[in-house]
Amino acid sequence: MKRRVLRIWETLSRVLNSPPVALEIGLCGVILLVAAAFRLYHLDLVPPGLQHDEIFKAKGAVRILDGTLLVFSEPNAGELPLFMYLVALSFQLLGENLLAIRLAAVTCGLVGILACWLLARELFGRWVGLLSAALLAVSFWHVFDSRVGLEPIMVPLMATLSFYFLWLGLHRGGYRFFVLAGLCLGLSTYTYQSGVMVPVTALLFVLYLLVLDRGLVRKHLKGLFFLFAIALLVFAPLGYYVLTHYQTSMARVGQLSHHFSLLLSGDPRPVLEDGLKVAGMFSWQGDPEWRYNVAGRPVFDWITAVAFYAGLLVCVLRIKTPQCSLLLLWLSINLLASAVTPPSPSSLRALGAIVPIYIMPALAIVALGRWVAKQKGTVGAYGVGAVTIALLTFTAASTYRDYFVIWAQNDEVRRVYRADLAEVARYLTSQGESGVVCISTEFAADLDQEAFYFALGQGRSVKWFDGRSALIFPSETLPGDVTYVFPATGLLDEEMLERFFGHLSPAKKALDPQGRLAFLAYRLGASEMSALRSVQPHGSLFRHPPRNDVDQISCGPCFQGDIPGV
Repeated sequence: MKRRVLRIWETLSRVLNSPPVALEIGLCGVILLVAAAFRLYHLDLVPPGLQHDEIFKAKGAVRILDGTLLVFSEPNAGELPLFMYLVALSFQLLGENLLAIRLAAVTCGLVGILACWLLARELFGRWVGLLSAALLAVSFWHVFDSRVGLEPIMVPLMATLSFYFLWLGLHRGGYRFFVLAGLCLGLSTYTYQSGVMVPVTALLFVLYLLVLDRGLVRKHLKGLFFLFAIALLVFAPLGYYVLTHYQTSMARVGQLSHHFSLLLSGDPRPVLEDGLKVAGMFSWQGDPEWRYNVAGRPVFDWITAVAFYAGLLVCVLRIKTPQCSLLLLWLSINLLASAVTPPSPSSLRALGAIVPIYIMPALAIVALGRWVAKQKGTVGAYGVGAVTIALLTFTAASTYRDYFVIWAQNDEVRRVYRADLAEVARYLTSQGESGVVCISTEFAADLDQEAFYFALGQGRSVKWFDGRSALIFPSETLPGDVTYVFPATGLLDEEMLERFFGHLSPAKKALDPQGRLAFLAYRLGASEMSALRSVQPHGSLFRHPPRNDVDQISCGPCFQGDIPGV
């Protein structure tokens, strides 16, 4: 045992004493591999299906592939299109399927971690850069938003790239950095509604530098002019759209502006209350919605939270340094979107601040390591390093448990992410292409169909209906058996299920991780379908001649009106 410990120690010493650049690149490679493992593991199974907001991104991407030039996407109360273009590229490479949607977000997450390392390294040195990236790589918050096909993950990516290039332009010179920073600032406004806070942060940082280091601003005045001119030029098409379609483009903002309106009218209480909730999200209570979090889970465990507050204090004490002033502006301005819009705290609307949030504990831990090294020498520094590795391991284990076990198996999550439809898609794929398929869903006309087809990853003719109120009978002229599928959210009314299918054994009765019904599938041959058609419905749904592929729709006892999407 003693020899083994000595060998490990010798190996660690050789690694730490290797050339700095080689060591740094090697450790960064390890961090990115760990990050990729967290973001790619069971990507087709967790999240357990596609939520409806993801469907709107995918449909926007399909429109782009069909030749539409999107500056703003009007469906779903209005959305910004940059992520849709990335999904369109993913569709072009991988086909129109669930994995292609998710891989667009994974790419943003991984590139964002790399950008975090580059920026934090430039601001505070290589160890702060590496530790910031490592904390981000195993963070539940960042892992979550890197795996779901939604656009907010682009906000921290574009913000980090913007400030990285801005910093390089100010401290290394060269117009190319200001041009790249301006391009990223302009594109950030096309990411998500809170993305507008990124150029606001950059502008306030430059204004602060006018007070802090006026000579630096004067030296690069022409470069800064190029930066903001390019940012405005990139923003111009969106700005023109907002001016000419104000009601449409501001619909989503209007839905979230209640507290802000009260603030402007002289009532600051709701904003102050939500501001306190945002302040408490780091160590007390996080986003309350299962859709985006393990409900109430704070950003940090208590140990990392202490490091975060210590790093925040260090930045406040060093606010006159450009590095710390940038972090504090970035943090406060990009948390504002969550503080003034209900419900709060919102992990999506606060996502633009995630990079400075994770740089701060890294800053405190590295400062502690340097202080201990001065007091205790190399052994003390190695001790802090070992504790840091243990903390990262604990954080990674907690993220795995909370995301892949607790969150993925939660009932609310499975309902929101249409897990039952994803499982139906996998079942039908395993059964081959034969026969007619009839699927009952809650949103039979549109969104559930899209969720199913993207999960299926291939075209298949399906007859859709809302089984909570009605049952369809495919035409007798259609060849092959008929498979009826009833997901948990689209079960037939209990009386109808017993009357029409009570005498049949399900071809498949799938259960969820808690042992509850996920879906029922019945496979009926010609004779069984003939018997099914002989059961008399309470009434006919048709007010016009039936379609060629559907002979009849039976009406349940509580159903009124036509059924869409059949």
